[in-house]
Amino acid sequence: DGAVATDLFMSEKTLMLVEGNSETLTAKTEPEESSTELEWSSSDNTIATVDDGTVTAVSMGRAVITAKIVGTDIQTTCSVEVWGKCGNQTIWFVDDDECVLKIDGSGRMTDLPNARNQPWYNNYFETITVGAGVTHIGASSFENWGCVGNFELEKGSSLESIGEWAFAGVDDVEVIYLPGTVTSILDESLEDREI
Repeated sequence: DGAVATDLFMSEKTLMLVEGNSETLTAKTEPEESSTELEWSSSDNTIATVDDGTVTAVSMGRAVITAKIVGTDIQTTCSVEVWGKCGNQTIWFVDDDECVLKIDGSGRMTDLPNARNQPWYNNYFETITVGAGVTHIGASSFENWGCVGNFELEKGSSLESIGEWAFAGVDDVEVIYLPGTVTSILDESLEDREI
């Protein structure tokens, strides 16, 4: 018989994944030579699932992955943040605590046919932040988000273009600061705003 485990440690305390991606966590016992059987679980399988330590991102949100030594109360956790996709290399996350929609990654956001196709359509936020690597804000991306009062581009933004209707109906944002890299604005609703 091996030694009895007295503690358990997760390889990562926090993990950020994009929908559809996976990463493997490991849980180590103390003492290391103890023989144990682990039970893995997710606080929300609609956001992230876990199978023998392999975490798979399902949809945008936060979940906690737990590894527990079977037959004991000894456990360890990892907080997982799953980001959604909004382009080939652009990602999004709604931070419910701060009421912020965060767009990050690099390249172009997808042009959408209308507001109902926004991946964040069923979420709530008051601020939108766009990372420095995003080069195009897609058509209808923020259309009809009347509750948004603040729009921020990350310092060093490489934004080049804004699609049609991107800010239509976002009436409380009166001033939008755009970098000198912007060469194309197709959203006519921005004509009445201070840019």
